Amino acid sequence: MSPAGAGLDRILVRNLRVFGHHGVLPEEAERGQVFVIDLDLALDLQPAGRSDDLERTVDYGGLTGRVAELVAARRRKLVEAVAEDVADLVLADGRVREVRVRVSKPHAPLPVDAEIAVEVVRGRLEPDPPTGARGGAGAVAAPTRTSAQGARREAP
Repeated sequence: MSPAGAGLDRILVRNLRVFGHHGVLPEEAERGQVFVIDLDLALDLQPAGRSDDLERTVDYGGLTGRVAELVAARRRKLVEAVAEDVADLVLADGRVREVRVRVSKPHAPLPVDAEIAVEVVRGRLEPDPPTGARGGAGAVAAPTRTSAQGARREAP
């Protein structure tokens, strides 16, 4: 992963299978197919590990449910857009410093026997301040994110 996630702990989710209606071809959007999602979250797991408290980490049970709901519900033409949607959802949790999202399309309509996948890496340049630290009580600053190539941009 890039410097934003360097030296951090990881939560890994592999082979989350979700039925969705994504694709450029009309029959893909109409019939749908299975998409396979892999996630690699970079964050500090020490608070949860020391306290044995689920509230001090990302609940991967809840996260996988939200990812599956998003992928199943929001129709996209491009797998790249699906990956961006998932990255945005994961980074909504301020504890996650960086996420790698891989979206595989095992049954893509290709003239050859092959599986396609896209992978995006998105992260924050700086940790989120404690709640209310900037802009008054309850203020939430938009996280600054980096792409896999290191370009800075404001998160949507």
